Amino acid sequence: MLNRIIVFAVVSMLALVDFAAEAGACFDFSNSLSYKKFQDSLKTGKKPLDQVLELLFLNGKQDRNNPNFDILWESEQLNSFIENRNLRRSDLNTLPEKVKIVADYVESYLLKYRSEELLISLRDSAWRKILNIHGFQPRVNETARQGLERLSYENKKRILQQSEYISTPSMLKAEKLVNSLELFLAHNSHIMKEAPGYPIIAPKLIEEMGLPNFSATSKPFNKFIGSTDHVYFFIGIKKKEASATVKSEYGDFGVVVDHDYAFKQAWVSPFVMYVDELIEATKQIAPNISQNLFDKKVTVISGFQTMKPEGNIVEDKPEILAAMGQLHKLDFTLSDFENIIKTQLLIKLTEIQRQSPEEFDALLASLENSLGKSPRVDRVPVISELVFKPLNIPLKYEGRIPVAVPDNQLIHFKNTD
Repeated sequence: MLNRIIVFAVVSMLALVDFAAEAGACFDFSNSLSYKKFQDSLKTGKKPLDQVLELLFLNGKQDRNNPNFDILWESEQLNSFIENRNLRRSDLNTLPEKVKIVADYVESYLLKYRSEELLISLRDSAWRKILNIHGFQPRVNETARQGLERLSYENKKRILQQSEYISTPSMLKAEKLVNSLELFLAHNSHIMKEAPGYPIIAPKLIEEMGLPNFSATSKPFNKFIGSTDHVYFFIGIKKKEASATVKSEYGDFGVVVDHDYAFKQAWVSPFVMYVDELIEATKQIAPNISQNLFDKKVTVISGFQTMKPEGNIVEDKPEILAAMGQLHKLDFTLSDFENIIKTQLLIKLTEIQRQSPEEFDALLASLENSLGKSPRVDRVPVISELVFKPLNIPLKYEGRIPVAVPDNQLIHFKNTD
């Protein structure tokens, strides 16, 4: 999920006043003499702007050239913004002037995604698009979200095979623990050291802002499968009274989506960022289709598997679309996904308690221990072994919210241990 988030704020000109003047309408910012001073200004920055500048123009690495400032400066979107303010590019000659106008533009672009009224219509379109790719069409008389909720409920019934948990006195301890659990959505970052000052927006919106191919998820394959319309999150699990923090390879800092907002706006689907993950996600629900895609994409020589690299042109589209069209069978609301985990946990723990009280106690202790780390749900061994594997469904999932998440629905966290 790296680079799936962007936040912005008003420029602090004090950090830039002694930058060298840069003449002309176009300049190579990443190779300019001002670049080193620009880097130095971010090393101790704590404002939302500093985090965004580092993300946009440095990629979090202080010694790496990055063309994004130049790309944004040359974009049609920024030039239209400049013209609408009755300015001329030829009048903006110094680096501080250029950075100031870029900041004003991005700020105005992001502020509109605080509007829930705007997000309602945009999300409906994004949901309809992705649900269609996943092989599902909402009814004419329902919103896309209502269609998703209906689909999710049917998926839950099918996967649980309409099994119901029946409480017994010997399960009271397990019930107390399982009922205390709740899912949450977290987005990690290496550089988000302070709370974001603006909404998180989907990769497609970053592209439309004037930065094509900025995001790691803006590759041709990701665009083809419709994933660039959504903001992505790890699905974590914790006790209800505990704070939510998640450590990952994407950083020790990040944000958690407000609980009520997440359960209202998010949905859950198998983790698919690359072709091999699509193959894995469809193994159980459509083995023949998954195998067809495997045969197209994977070469096996002397027992070693080699995945065909994805280039700038998406190949094997029929096989990819056939596999994507099966994913509606694994799409859920966050509420139904949580219910599946809790119900299946209690059903399996009941079986184990009857057969081996010692193993039952050990599993409860293991689950309790895992929760102390606010883990991603796919990294809790008890859940993998008692929920996902017995139900014959994939092990890896991600939370998604279409289009954007306003900053007032985000809770910042830092891992300190």
